[in-house]
Amino acid sequence: MTAATSNSNRRFAAFALIIGAILFLAAGGYGLMLFLSHTPEQADAEPIKPTQAAVSQRSAEVKAAIDQARNLIANMQTTQAEQFLRDTVAKYQIDQELRLLFAQVLQEQGNPAEALAQYEAAITIGPDHAEYRFAAGLLSDELGHIEDAEAHLRAAQSLDLSNPKFPLYLAAIETKLGKRDQAREAYTRAAKLDDSLAIAWGGLAQIALDENHAESALERARKARNLEPERVAWRILEARALRRLSKPAEAVQVLYGIPEAARLRDGVVLTEIATALAMMQRAPEADAIFDQAVNANPRDAGVHAAAASWYLRYSKLEAAEAHARQAKSLGSSEADDILAHIAKARAAQNNPGQ
Repeated sequence: MTAATSNSNRRFAAFALIIGAILFLAAGGYGLMLFLSHTPEQADAEPIKPTQAAVSQRSAEVKAAIDQARNLIANMQTTQAEQFLRDTVAKYQIDQELRLLFAQVLQEQGNPAEALAQYEAAITIGPDHAEYRFAAGLLSDELGHIEDAEAHLRAAQSLDLSNPKFPLYLAAIETKLGKRDQAREAYTRAAKLDDSLAIAWGGLAQIALDENHAESALERARKARNLEPERVAWRILEARALRRLSKPAEAVQVLYGIPEAARLRDGVVLTEIATALAMMQRAPEADAIFDQAVNANPRDAGVHAAAASWYLRYSKLEAAEAHARQAKSLGSSEADDILAHIAKARAAQNNPGQ
């Protein structure tokens, strides 16, 4: 396998692990906006009891400021809300609700670093809350502070043991950190909380595959696919498990369940089909898959890059270079790496003794 193909496989693994979590992020972010658009008493069925450090009686001025900020947010006047809250927070620094509203506005304005600082200040002021930790965890991840994201999401999970989104996204973070055992534990917890979470079963399937437990991977991948039959990622995981179990014909059958138009423009799917066909000593059919895909999608950089990697794998350097150059002309970020590997392969062919 070439480095380019290996990189593509690793990228898919990461994608399969987090794709469902990303859907939860969108839902979580929207839910947090609704949560913050109401008073704390309205946000939960059981109101959070503020700590003594945070309950100094709000002055009428603070209450009026919060109402004014909410009205600005409700009327989509986020620029005005940002400046108003910046001034108000500077004046009333230990009011948690002001900090949370300011964090929300900063987040909507595309300022994640400042928003994170406000969420963390609100958490410090107290009382702590799972949704505040979740928001801080997402922003920490967005900013590349993965260890901080892990800490916030662990705290969120501890504060609310009933919500599967906290262990679900924690599992994705643990995967980024290379903590496979912890990721498996978190995905398992999420699946126990909600058996219908395909991403949890898909994440467990990927971990089982990484650990070469193909039967377990197949069982979990099929569970994910049964829950979300239209999600391509689960079919790919299932096909990989089947190949690992030396069942390439079944793998091809699973992948041909993807509609043709989608199948022919997905480089990962094409490579999986071709690999299974090659296992069955049907190399001409494998090449034909890429010819069909390129003919159907002549301006798709990803399809050309996938074809180039495939031909490079089998030392068909002329075809590999033609597709790699086409991919580069179409803007592929992988093309230069593929071309570099083609050049090394040519050098090795021309100087076999070196």
